[in-house]
Amino acid sequence: MTEKPESQVEVPLKKGFFGEKWDLVGYIDRFEHVAYIVLILFLIVVLLFSVVELATLLFRSYTNEFPYHLESHEIIDIFGFFLLILVGFELLGTIKAYLHDRIVRVEVVLLLALIAVSRELILIDRLTSVSQLIGYGVLIIALGFGYYLIRCARTSSPLFHRSHSEE
Repeated sequence: MTEKPESQVEVPLKKGFFGEKWDLVGYIDRFEHVAYIVLILFLIVVLLFSVVELATLLFRSYTNEFPYHLESHEIIDIFGFFLLILVGFELLGTIKAYLHDRIVRVEVVLLLALIAVSRELILIDRLTSVSQLIGYGVLIIALGFGYYLIRCARTSSPLFHRSHSEE
């Protein structure tokens, strides 16, 4: 009799309340699947409202007393809002990819974090302390280096290269 590796051990089915057999892991997988779908739907609603809000903001900016003239703080606010929407769409893509492939793509997550930190730097105010600026710098360098390592691993490894060429 051969033993199965640990990764292939089956969870025994247990008798349910009404006499039928049920699989706890199957229920958890279904719950996780439904939860991801609900998260995707909520994120779609938030992104839809955000895009409408950005369009409204741009329309109001261009139809004020001085059309086609935006102050520097208004431009920075618009860029920050735009990057926030971009982060939302990247997050939607990440959740969708996980739901479809059950794979967390670290490269996309690192890119998402870089965009989010870049947004924070664009919206930074003059009262930011030196320690916060150093922290942002270290964070950007770490995320950039991690992204670089993932890209290098993808191009040098045949496994990563094969999956990259299929996309």
